[in-house]
This record gives sequence, structure tokens and C-alpha cells, in this order.
Amino acid sequence: MGERIERLVSMFSPDRAMKMASVRVQTKAAEEYLAKAGGGYYRKGRGERQLASWLTDDSDANAALQGGTLQQLRNDSNDLYQNNTVAAGAVNTKVTNIIGPGLRLNAQIDADALGMTFDEAKEWEANTEKEWKIFSKTCDITREMSFEEQQALVLRSTLINGDHFINLPVINRRNQGVIYQTSTNHIEAHRISNPSGMSDSDSLIMGVALNKLGQHTTYHAASKHPGSFMGGNTAQTWAPLKVWNRSGSRNVLHVYKKLRANQVRGVPDLAPIIEILKNLDTFTQAEIHNAVVSSFFSVFITTETEGNPLNMPSEDSPDSTKDLALGPGAIFKLQDNEKVEFADPSRPNANFDMFFKAVVTQIGMALEIPFEVLMKQFQSSYSASKGALMEAWKMFFASRTWMAESFCQPVYERFLLEAVALGRIQAPGFNDDPLIRMAWCGSQWVGPPAGDLDPQKAVKAAKERIELGISNEFIETSERGLDFSQVLKGRVQAHKMKEEAGLLPEIGQNEENSSNNGENGENNDVED
Repeated sequence: MGERIERLVSMFSPDRAMKMASVRVQTKAAEEYLAKAGGGYYRKGRGERQLASWLTDDSDANAALQGGTLQQLRNDSNDLYQNNTVAAGAVNTKVTNIIGPGLRLNAQIDADALGMTFDEAKEWEANTEKEWKIFSKTCDITREMSFEEQQALVLRSTLINGDHFINLPVINRRNQGVIYQTSTNHIEAHRISNPSGMSDSDSLIMGVALNKLGQHTTYHAASKHPGSFMGGNTAQTWAPLKVWNRSGSRNVLHVYKKLRANQVRGVPDLAPIIEILKNLDTFTQAEIHNAVVSSFFSVFITTETEGNPLNMPSEDSPDSTKDLALGPGAIFKLQDNEKVEFADPSRPNANFDMFFKAVVTQIGMALEIPFEVLMKQFQSSYSASKGALMEAWKMFFASRTWMAESFCQPVYERFLLEAVALGRIQAPGFNDDPLIRMAWCGSQWVGPPAGDLDPQKAVKAAKERIELGISNEFIETSERGLDFSQVLKGRVQAHKMKEEAGLLPEIGQNEENSSNNGENGENNDVED
């Protein structure tokens, strides 16, 4: 039976028939082996009806994406992001919480390794951060995005397309008032492809050239997007972008998450749930249309006799244009054998909300976003909402670290390289010893803090961590997206301004107020 089906399939799709034959032979061999060994698969075996039509293969990470598969995944993901509310909400939720207004540089050099005092290190870090602000405002080759906006673009593009490329060319723009020549040129994933449609090989896979060690050496970038209408009849050309320059610095950044060994290109974040998202969207649209149609109140008059229902005028009558309208308290006399029936489509569907939430919960599981966070609904208990936020922030913080290491830090190191060469930043030994360069390049990328369901409890917990010695002001402020040195400076300035304005309390007043609060205060902490 299986062989006959394979012959029939081969008439339309020889490749699929070959895969079916391979699976059939492998399954039969495995069943014979397991029968002799006395073991078996779960669900009794692949020969059972439930799994008989389940075709799998042993494709490696790249073969699973070749043959137009990756391109189709990108197209589907882009369409879902543009037209599907759940897909767009999931991507935007990640970008908002991982990047927010942007990851801010907090220079953290290794003062001990560099033989610097604490004050010297803080002075160097403050000066470097000022120079970085100059660079971050002008580094975009188009001069349209700040570095913070570029972070959001890189993450969003990576989530939707699977990967994103950033070329770091050196362009003289001093005539435009730009100090630093290092630029960031963003390249969408679609443009990285094999030149002139060349077939993949061991050394060229989906636009990425590799050496014998599997290292990325060159990215082939098309002159325009394959779906672009710009350029008229201009022929498509490809430019080879070398990954490394002669000094060993990286020329091109390839931002993607490697899910399997030897994987060359990234996979869209929505790839595992594209089908379920599309089906949910189709179901939702159908329910909306049904609800709209059902909102039109319809009445049907059925009769078993000839003639006009309800004695309505005939078409030849002068009153043929007269309409029969329903109205409050209206009474109509029906003819013999006539009755009125009302359309009842049973819409809206009473089970729609329950079904929708169940499917969205599965979507959230695949994206590591709890249902409450994905749907922005915190209607459960305090503990349940807190747990959902904690699980979401595990993923947000991990992704933030990945973004910092994949995009922010490499660009920062290229900036330092040029700043030291220009003499705007003093870093002795920067180009002499890799360990010294690493010490100068130390940094922390601070993003938006996790939200607090109960800010009073969060402050109390932070205070206790500091008092116990398991944390400090630098850690607590950085977790809230702030710089303790700036916070302290602001407090000093505020205290000085209050003192000059005569707004500071008199000596002893604070102690008296604290004593009164201790006697009359109430414990407002409420548990579930």
C-alpha cells in the first residue's frame, strides 16, 4: 500500500516521494530491530495510524532553511507582524522591555589591572561616556537614527527576519561636522544572498562564505532588496563584505541567535508558531465578520399560500414603493398560514474568548512571554501576576545581555579604537596588549528596569539587601536603569538648593517626625 502511494506521489513530487520511501524503509528497519531487542517507541511505534503520516528527516541546521524555506519564513513573519495583532504585540512587547528607550552605556574599566585609582577611573569613564554620546548621535550612516533607535531596529529586525547585518565602514564626514568616521550601515537579512543565484556549497551557504573551520569570512550583500521597486531596470549586483579587516577588528556584525551547531543564518522568532498564528487570525476575522452580519436584524416571513406576505402592495400597484418597517408597538395581521421567523446566528460566539486565550497561552509559551504579559491583562492575584512578570523578565534580561554582546559592545569597541587613535581618549597600551584593551573596554549596558507591582515592597527589599551587605547602591540603581553617581550628584544638588531656599527641616524635626510615624504608623503590606 505504501509503495503504491509513493508511485502516485512521484508523478507530482519526486522529492517528496523519495522522502516517503526513505522514511518507510527506515521505519521498517527500526521496527524489526526493536522487535528483536524487545523495545519500542512511545505510542507503540511509528507504524501506528497516529504517526504513520508524520514525515521527518535528518536535515542539519542549514539544510532545514535552504531551498527557499528561510525566505518563506521571513515573508510569513513580516506579513504577520504587519497584519496580525498577536504577532505584532509579541514582537513589540519584547522590543519595549528589552530595549525600551535604549541601552545606556555605563563605562566600567578594570582600574586595578590598569593601575588607576578610583577617582582616576571615574574621571576617565565620565569623559568616555561624553565622547560616546557624540558618537552615538552621528554614527548612523544615514544620520537619521541615534544609537538607541538603532538598537530597537536591530532587535525588531532580528525577531522578524531571523538575523540582521551591520556593516562598519569608515567614512570621512568631517565636512558635515561629524568628528568620528566610523559609521553603522544596517543591512536587512533579505539582501544577504548568493551572488547571481549561485547554488549553495560547502564554502557558500545562503550568502555567507565560510573557510574550512566554518568561520564566517565574507557576506555577499545585494545592491537592493529583492522585493524593492526602486532602481528601475538596474541590474542586481553583489558586494563582498569582509567580516574582519587586516588589524583583526570586525567589519560586519551578524546579529542572530544560533540554535543549532554550525547554523549559518538565523531563524525568525515567530517560525514555530506561524501556522497557529495565521489560523488564529483567520478564526478571529471570521468571528468578527459573523458578529457584524448578525448585528443586522433580519425577519423572514414564511407562507404556504400564494400572494404577497402581510398584504403588501404588488409591483403594479401605485403603492409598490411602500416599505414595511418594524417599529415600537407595531401590530400587523398575518394572512392565513403565515408566520414570522427571526434569524438567530448565535453570535458573538460565547466560547470565543476562552478558546482565544487558550491558543494565545500556547503562543506565549513558545515566545517565553506569559499570557498576562503578552495580553497586558493582570486580573489574577498579586502572586500570580508577580510570577508572570518574573518569568518574563528572565527572558528580557537574557535577551538584553545577548543584544549588548552582539551589537552594542562591538560598536563601542570600534568607537574606542578610533577615539584613542584620534587622541580624544587617553588609553595607554590599548593597541599593544589584548588584556589591556579588554580592561579599557569594560562596560555595562543599562536598560529599563523591571516593573514593580508594589513599589513600596521593592524599595524595602532593596534597602534590606544593602543593609545585609549582599548588594550596594551601584547595583540597585543600575537594575532600575539609573547611574548611582548621577543619582548622588542630583541628591547633592537638590539638598543644596533646598538649603539655599530655606526648605530644609530644622535640627531634631526629622527625629520627632520619625518617632511619631513609628508610634502611629500601620503595616500596609497585604498578602493574597
